Amino acid sequence: MAEAEIIVPETGRDKHSVRIAVVQELYAALERLNAPDDLLGIVGNWVDAMDDETALQDLRAFNRDGTLIEELAGRFE
Repeated sequence: MAEAEIIVPETGRDKHSVRIAVVQELYAALERLNAPDDLLGIVGNWVDAMDDETALQDLRAFNRDGTLIEELAGRFE
């Protein structure tokens, strides 16, 4: 597989595009490593469906407990 050229973004829109590409590559790498669905869900939703703070909170919960069930349940109580 040929490597894509990395272009340094100059505008906010370009930075967002690069961030999406990073998330997609990270997701693909984790998927190849058979990462748990909870972790794939955090990474897959990070850019479009959740802000950085929520992603960080979810990652910390996952690293602490190995799951997001308690973290998500707390949000809806």
